Amino acid sequence: MPGAFVIRSVRYDGQDVTDTGIDFKPDTEIRDIEVELTNQATTVTGAVTDPKGQPSKDFSVVVFSQDRDLWTPTSRHIALGRPDQEGTGQPGSHPPGCAQVNKS
Repeated sequence: MPGAFVIRSVRYDGQDVTDTGIDFKPDTEIRDIEVELTNQATTVTGAVTDPKGQPSKDFSVVVFSQDRDLWTPTSRHIALGRPDQEGTGQPGSHPPGCAQVNKS
């Protein structure tokens, strides 16, 4: 994607297929696919500290959709992040609705 753009939606023949995909049949002409991009991605950032208030570098952050139906193995609605050298983690951008954050 160019710059900070992410997919907002993909529509095929007027139907949203962003998370379901499209089953193309052999020898079928494909038309009416729309890909909508946005530079307004949802991001989660943060830092984890130990009991002494020092930055922790040993953690994982999992961000996932509140909708359990979107928890699939290839889902864009689940993201994992690990800390950087300063102990902060950012699992990347996600679609709206990925509001649950767990740390381990």
